[in-house]
Amino acid sequence: MSDLWRARRITLYILLETIPSFLLCILVFSLIPLIPESLRLTELLLTHEAKVQDLLQLIIYSSTNTLPLILPMSLLLTTLLTYGRLGGDSEIVAMKSLGFNLKHLSLPAIILGVVTALLSAHVAFYLAPRKHQKFEMMLHEIKKVQAKATIREGVFSEGLFNIVLYTNDIDSEKRRLRQVFIFDERDSQSPLTIIAQRGELIQFQNKQGSSTLLHLKEGSIHQADGIAYTKVDFQSYNINLFHPVSTKKAYKPILSHTLDDIKTSLKDPHTGPNKKHKLKIEYHRRLAFSIACLIFALLAVSFGVSTNHRSTRKDHFTICIGVIFSYWLLYVISKRLAHSGIVPAAPTVWLTNSLFIIITAWRLKRIARV
Repeated sequence: MSDLWRARRITLYILLETIPSFLLCILVFSLIPLIPESLRLTELLLTHEAKVQDLLQLIIYSSTNTLPLILPMSLLLTTLLTYGRLGGDSEIVAMKSLGFNLKHLSLPAIILGVVTALLSAHVAFYLAPRKHQKFEMMLHEIKKVQAKATIREGVFSEGLFNIVLYTNDIDSEKRRLRQVFIFDERDSQSPLTIIAQRGELIQFQNKQGSSTLLHLKEGSIHQADGIAYTKVDFQSYNINLFHPVSTKKAYKPILSHTLDDIKTSLKDPHTGPNKKHKLKIEYHRRLAFSIACLIFALLAVSFGVSTNHRSTRKDHFTICIGVIFSYWLLYVISKRLAHSGIVPAAPTVWLTNSLFIIITAWRLKRIARV
């Protein structure tokens, strides 16, 4: 009973050492991709007159998408630092002298790895897709409501949802345009070229939210479809500045698919083989990153326990960077192979995890003999 009590105390002790560092690593790793993303989104404050609170909300939505990648990296570094410190302070040696073997010492890492893997799976399959969809729709709303801010006099404006617009003269207060040229490629199969003498931006509310209507007068529509060429003159013509995310039959990118969406699309007979292949890759990719949390935790234990007294945090950082770089390189190669369609999606995506499982098992078996 006393041995069981001591084992629980050791497990709790290592967990309490690991969890604060783990949370700190998540915060630090989350800030790294947020820096360039924040700079990109800050442009909304300048070009689309977005509010600061809207910008912060977009940053939060964007950061959720990177969590499935950040969690395994944070766990790897945290476990390396924790077990490395325990080894450096001879606490590992003391625990082994009390009869604790590698199974006892790795139990805290296994517990944290399993919990993190479940959290990562939930984020990857449910939370991140929903936040990504909200990110796209909110970004669209900001651009749509402030479309007039994108239009500049004497400049080709390309921020109007696949519409290129040019005007010689613009009255910003009345939102009136003169001598307007538009290239509308929202329908990539039959793009339109529109020329009008006058135009006016009209904002209104509908069921989907705020929309912007471009009302054109005295112009013509030009369309070239293969050999045929069509020209239609008009006195009045309206262009609704919409984006597919705002329509009822909205195109939903794969990153916005939850687990239920993926399963439904794979069972849908109307889903094309190309999309099904991409959905399978996405499903296995998310699941593989979740399982990587447990793999990284055990791999970090094998490195942390085996480090000598002279090892420093710099060595642990070096090991962490080396592992992450190797994993990411293999992952990119396997993902490209999967997308090529030459090999089946599932085995290819899991190739990286399989190699790291073999390496982790070999190292743990080697450490257990010591």
